[in-house]
Amino acid sequence: MKKIWFILPVLLAYSCTEPSAIVENEAFGEAQGSTYSVKFISGGEQDLKPAFDSIFRAFDESMSTYKADSRISAVNAGDTSIKVDPMFISVLKRSFAMAEETQGQFDVTVGPLVDLWGFGKKTHLEIDSVKIDSTKQFVGYKMVSVNNDEVKIPKGFRIDFNGIAQGYTVDVIAAFLEKKGIERYMVEVGGEVRAKGLNRMNEPWKIGIDRPPELNMHTQLTLYLVFRLVTNC
Repeated sequence: MKKIWFILPVLLAYSCTEPSAIVENEAFGEAQGSTYSVKFISGGEQDLKPAFDSIFRAFDESMSTYKADSRISAVNAGDTSIKVDPMFISVLKRSFAMAEETQGQFDVTVGPLVDLWGFGKKTHLEIDSVKIDSTKQFVGYKMVSVNNDEVKIPKGFRIDFNGIAQGYTVDVIAAFLEKKGIERYMVEVGGEVRAKGLNRMNEPWKIGIDRPPELNMHTQLTLYLVFRLVTNC
């Protein structure tokens, strides 16, 4: 009997011990011409912002068309000696796959048309059908040559990853978190979002739309289904 009374307080003390605190960590800042926000759940406070910023710097050094010394700028300038990084090749190959899937509607060599319409660094020009047709001769992903870490494009062509870079960055950050054993997170970069698991309240992550317009029932249902798909819930 004495042994039982000795063990019982120990068991009660163990059962009353609180589990490790659940912390919702957050990091945010500016990146890729926009902003980013990362929230993740862990057993304690973790400052991963320096790691996130390092990922963004790596992307800029590789694929930013706004950095004169980036690898993509060198490729677009016709530098045939430049060696691109594995991340560049991965994004380029994924872009080729998307081009095939969309029958050429998605094309990373759209840079000259981006400039023509005034969405790039150059000043908006007066546009007419003649200028559009003449510019289209410098667009075509099948003209891009890839040989290991060497990427070459014809003169006048320009690669532009802005249609895929932010989404790819989201995937890289998500992979980074999962490698650290973090399975509950929401990553947003420039409006591109990826979420997994539940938030601190053990509820699905809530993704808001800034000043959404009036939505009919069909649109609401579509957004709901997309949300459930993204959050894997």
